[in-house]
Amino acid sequence: MERLIHLLIFPLVIATANAVEINLPTSAEMLQSIDSVINEAVNKSKIPGGVIWLEREGAKYHKAYGHQSLLPVKRVMKNNSIFDAASLTKVMATAPSIMILIEQGRIALDDPVRKHLPEFIGGNKNKVTIKQLLTHTSGLRPVLPKKPTWHGYDKAIKLGISLELTELPGKKFRYSDVNFILLG
Repeated sequence: MERLIHLLIFPLVIATANAVEINLPTSAEMLQSIDSVINEAVNKSKIPGGVIWLEREGAKYHKAYGHQSLLPVKRVMKNNSIFDAASLTKVMATAPSIMILIEQGRIALDDPVRKHLPEFIGGNKNKVTIKQLLTHTSGLRPVLPKKPTWHGYDKAIKLGISLELTELPGKKFRYSDVNFILLG
């Protein structure tokens, strides 16, 4: 759940920044509102921290919030903290790419995965849809197994396709990297 909140707050901050006309630095009320939302999330332990960077017409707003890490040692977030963008690619690259394919009519949310990956068969896999991959309700496990060792796109897809479902499709939310490997 914590990871889901992390995935949701980043696009929310970005969407807020893009949806509201920003006249930095004179838009203090808007910046105060963003500060308030992020500080509340940090104070309620919904996120450990974050960094915001807004730019428009040469004006910049850059601020760090909360902590970069809580364990094993608490480290205060800095403006130059580096983040692993791994899971952000799900919401910032893969999901938008799927939506573009939908707009182009090349794929549909209700398409069974097997329509695009014919080897994705067996058990209840024939019921898994693109939408269920996107919403982490496919029934697939969270990660690919470490053994056998694998490297590269083709082997990851082949291994993802071979996995059995751990839940019935559409019945349970379970964050799954495998879903997005298959969407990729």
